[in-house]
Amino acid sequence: MPPRISLVELYNLKEKKDYVKFITFDYIIASCHKKIKNSASIGGMNIFYEIPFYIYGKPLYKMKDCVEYILESLKKTDYMFKDYKSQIQI
Repeated sequence: MPPRISLVELYNLKEKKDYVKFITFDYIIASCHKKIKNSASIGGMNIFYEIPFYIYGKPLYKMKDCVEYILESLKKTDYMFKDYKSQIQI
């Protein structure tokens, strides 16, 4: 009898992959928030934040998914922003 792959194993693998992806996205959001705080500390009201295409030591991700996640996060915290492809003006 050939070996079989359990659906539970596949589902757990996908959940683990999604979890790691969102940790990476949260890392990028934290970097964005840090830039916002630094700008605000010197009186700035606007910033441009360019989402990195990759981060050394982190798993690869789809840029579209990352942009959507970050924009949704910014909406929840009532930031005003404009999306310029992979750059966000806040």
